[in-house]
Amino acid sequence: MSQAARNSPSDPDRPELGQPQPDPDNMPVPTPKDARAWLEQGRYEDVLRACRQAEEAAVAQEEAFGPARRALYGALRLDAREALGKHIEELSKAGDAAGAARLLGLLLREDPSAADSCHLRLEVDRPSPGPVSSEPGMRRSGVFGGAAPTARIVVDEIGELLVIAASQLVLGAGGLGTTAQLGAELPESLLLERRTSLSGGDRWRARALAGSGVVVDGEPLAAAGVHLSHGSRIGMGAGEPDVRGGRGRDAYSLHVRASDPGSSSLLLELGRGFHCAGVRAVLLLSEGPGGRVTLGRGPTHLLQAQSLKATAGIELAGDRLQLDCDSKIRVVRVDNCEVDSSGDSALSLPWPLAGRCDLEILRGAPPFWMSLQGPNEGGR
Repeated sequence: MSQAARNSPSDPDRPELGQPQPDPDNMPVPTPKDARAWLEQGRYEDVLRACRQAEEAAVAQEEAFGPARRALYGALRLDAREALGKHIEELSKAGDAAGAARLLGLLLREDPSAADSCHLRLEVDRPSPGPVSSEPGMRRSGVFGGAAPTARIVVDEIGELLVIAASQLVLGAGGLGTTAQLGAELPESLLLERRTSLSGGDRWRARALAGSGVVVDGEPLAAAGVHLSHGSRIGMGAGEPDVRGGRGRDAYSLHVRASDPGSSSLLLELGRGFHCAGVRAVLLLSEGPGGRVTLGRGPTHLLQAQSLKATAGIELAGDRLQLDCDSKIRVVRVDNCEVDSSGDSALSLPWPLAGRCDLEILRGAPPFWMSLQGPNEGGR
């Protein structure tokens, strides 16, 4: 089995965000021999965790970890970083953008400069948008356009997200003015729109604009549209009917995450057919406290990261993008961006975001890494 097959998501049609991971605390330090075997198996995260454990143990047990043993772990870490970068490129070239984005978060945690270099190569290798084809193996794209403000958020364990501050998103042709648009080459056109319900609160609704092949949760989309809920699946561009005359395989698919009942923001996980600027999900960020997005371990967080031992929040407040946390935040890199800090657990950035701010949430070991970037800052 190839390394690409071992490390790519088990279901490429629905890449799950924030997969549960075992808690690495208080685990014995693996031997260099075991870690080297893991590297040959493509178990990069296990190898890098072993190197971190060895580094921490060497501080507490200096006599047990002599120079030769420390050098073995150091060489393992360098080899793992190099192999991980190459594997991310392989996944991207194979059209597995979700798998590449998932591993990119791991590389960002270990070495931001190496991840930047890899990200640049991913940008070069990404296929250009072209006509839709139902032929097996053909690459398709979901290219973003429109005038709505956007940004990128790269989150440890989750990967790279495209943030769009808009109340409407057009999938397919038809995005005009400030309406966001994703995938102008799609065979059908679909409007996702946030509306205030009579019972209070905002809800997202899907409505077909052109074509009749859109399905939501396996059912053809009615002319009046349908409200989206957590777990909804959207399919577009069905191929030839199956042997029993049923709907063929969708060329494009998305999955809706709306796990936070208190937030009017929505997360779209990009499934089959979408290669949207290298990201694996689109966050439709609503303005104000009602659109606040939380990041944490629990199932009600819109952004779920099992390794984060804290809870963080992202909120768009007028011309500021705010981030707060119940743990300390350390800013590690700022490029072309003015950061306002409120103590050591909150900060805000100008919106629309033009620069870049990398930060760490300081709870647990290693710290949890995040990067907030303007639309043109990725990979620099």
